This record gives sequence, C-alpha cells and structure tokens, in this order.
Amino acid sequence: MNNEFKRENIPALDGIRGLAILLVIVSHTNALNLSGQGSIGVWIFFVLSGFLLAQPFVAKIELINLKYFSNFYIRRLKRIVPMYYIIVATFVIFLPSFIGNEKSIFKHLIFTQANGHLWSTQQEMLFYLICPIIFYINYMLIKNLKFSNLIISIFILIESLLLNTFLTTDIFYLNGNGKQAVFYISVFLIGIAISYFSESNLLRNIKDNKYIKCSLNYVSVLILLVFIFSAKYYKELIGIFPTVDYLGWTYPVFFAILAGILILTVTINQGGIISRIFNVVVLRSCGKVSYSMYLIHYFLLQFIGRYITGNILFLVLLPITYVISIFTYNYIEQKFLRLELRYKN
Repeated sequence: MNNEFKRENIPALDGIRGLAILLVIVSHTNALNLSGQGSIGVWIFFVLSGFLLAQPFVAKIELINLKYFSNFYIRRLKRIVPMYYIIVATFVIFLPSFIGNEKSIFKHLIFTQANGHLWSTQQEMLFYLICPIIFYINYMLIKNLKFSNLIISIFILIESLLLNTFLTTDIFYLNGNGKQAVFYISVFLIGIAISYFSESNLLRNIKDNKYIKCSLNYVSVLILLVFIFSAKYYKELIGIFPTVDYLGWTYPVFFAILAGILILTVTINQGGIISRIFNVVVLRSCGKVSYSMYLIHYFLLQFIGRYITGNILFLVLLPITYVISIFTYNYIEQKFLRLELRYKN
C-alpha cells in the first residue's frame, strides 16, 4: 500500500496565514485601533491547521494506520518543538520573569503551562495529540456506516457547536497565564469539517457554478470587512454589540466558520478575487514564516513597546520581526524539517 500523500499546493493559503499573523501583530500593538482582533488571527491559524491536517485522510482513507500516524507525530514535533524551545530559552535568558521559576520552565517544555502568546502552541500540541482519535472515529463511520464526506462534515460541525457550548473549564482546562484556559478544540474541528465538505459530492456538483463562485467571493469580501470592523473601537462607533468588548473571544466558532468560508473559497476558485487578494506577495511571504513571526514578535514587543506605541510600534515591529523570521525559518524550521526521522515497521 502506498502511504504517501502529496497535497495540492494552493499559494493563497499562505496568504491567509499572512492575514492571520498580521491580525495578531496589529492587535498586540493596538495599531489601526484593532486591539483584540488577534484572537481572530489565532482562530484562522487553528481552522487552517485542522483543514490541512485532515486533507490526507479525506483524500486517502487508507492512510489511517499506525505508520502514517507515527510519522505524523514526528513531523509535528519537528515542525513545532525546535523553534518553540528556542523562544522559551530566549525568554528565560533575557526576560526570566515571563516564564517563571524552574518548575514553570519545565511545564512550558512539556506544554502543560503556557504564558503570554505561547498559549496557542499549547492548544495546537494537544490537538495534534488527540486528532488521530478524531480521524479514526471518522474512518469507522465511513467504513461501517457508509457515511459520506458531507455527512461527516455536518457531524463534525454539530460536534464543534456542542463542544463550544459544553466543554467549559469546569470539565477540562489548560494552564495558561496562571489561570484555567478553555481548550478550543471546537475551532480546530471547524477546519476538519471544511476539509471533508471540500471533498463532498455536493461541493463537486456546485463548485463549477459561476454564480456560486461569484457569491462566495462577495461573501468573503464581507468576511474580511467583518474581521476589521468587529474590533472594539469600530463596533462602538457603529453601535453594535455594546455589551461585548471583544467579539473574537466571545464567539470563536462564529469567526472560525467565517475563516472556513475563506479557505473554501480560495480552494474552489483559485482564479477569483479572494484568491488574488491572498496571492499578494506581502501576505504570502508573511504566511510562509508566520510561525516564527508569531513566536518572535511577542518577545521583541516586550522591549520595543517600552519606547513606542500604536501605529509606529507596528511599523517598526513588523519588518524587524519579518527579517528575523526569514532567518529562523530557513536555518531552524526548515533544517529540522529536513531531518530524516521516520517510523519504520
């Protein structure tokens, strides 16, 4: 059996990652009055992660086996851990109060504690740990009950909504910034649901319809506007949701679904206006190095942010972070990804 899977390269997905990291950095610097919108950037990362991780299993159900999952874990560790450990060590050396004592350092290294922006990496690692269980359940539903990809996507969507409602910190929580943190598995599941839907017969039947493609493009433009004008500053100007400060944190699944629609749009209409927007070189280049940018920018912010704020801080922080991230992407991330560590029978 051939266990290899080659994913179609869709350049616009890098552009979506670029949007996500820009939302995070612009939020942390409070540039353009977009404070709080970093949550939406993280939801985009989570949805895209779920979407891409599900693609091999949706395309080739026979990949659900021990060998593939073992290599899956090795790839994830090579992708996440080296750069994460480096940024933790950097904080320990230059800003030790950020991480804490020796016990706190150890907890960070095993992902049972996460201070500051590291909370999202902790979430991803836990998701990676349990996602084979999710795919095996889907495999059993397809094999034994003959569920279609469309039914699986609906099933996962309902599961996401239920978990978003009932999986509170009273039932299960992560240790983030010294407090009980919600596990946002519901957001990752949206990405998986979109992945199964993208390979459903229903989508195959409608994706060549030019009116549907056109409608999706218009909807996606509105989504981009929502990502901006749902910020606390702008929504108060407009006068909507006056009792909620940060909509992204309050309604994660809603914004995850919007992110899923963006991903779906660029995958089925790669020549459309949304794909052209996300194919802009600036967005794609930031998306390529977005993991390094995410980890590095917050460290730099602790020092640069002492002297400047707002839009100027963003304009200074972004290029410095980007240049450093190009180096770490090529000489740390890619170096470890090329290591030949594979599970063999």
